[in-house]
Amino acid sequence: GTEATQTVIFNGLLSTIVFSPYWNVPSSIIQKEILPALRKNPGYLASHRMEAVRPSDPSSPVDPKSVNWSKYTGYNLPYIIRQKPGPANSLGLVKFLFPNSYSIYLHDSPARHLFVNASTWQYRHRYA
Repeated sequence: GTEATQTVIFNGLLSTIVFSPYWNVPSSIIQKEILPALRKNPGYLASHRMEAVRPSDPSSPVDPKSVNWSKYTGYNLPYIIRQKPGPANSLGLVKFLFPNSYSIYLHDSPARHLFVNASTWQYRHRYA
């Protein structure tokens, strides 16, 4: 993470590998970004390969046009907002799960350009 959102250091045993994972959007992102966008455009979820599902029935997406999004915050929403699997999914193509009390997992990323080889980074910054 960034300086403000650093991930704790821990060790654990890999328990599960998930290929083509869904990304369950955190409540804070739902509140700050997704709900304001949905209030303006109920097609927002589809355009971002996302869907709303009931926790009791995640196999049946809810029609976003049938929901009054203005009565919800990211914290009282009775739905899970998740991004469908695929190359543009925020978790990338694979997720690695380690049992831990922090709910931390490792995942791929569609934004591979943000990661550079450490030796390349050192070279660029040492000799620039």
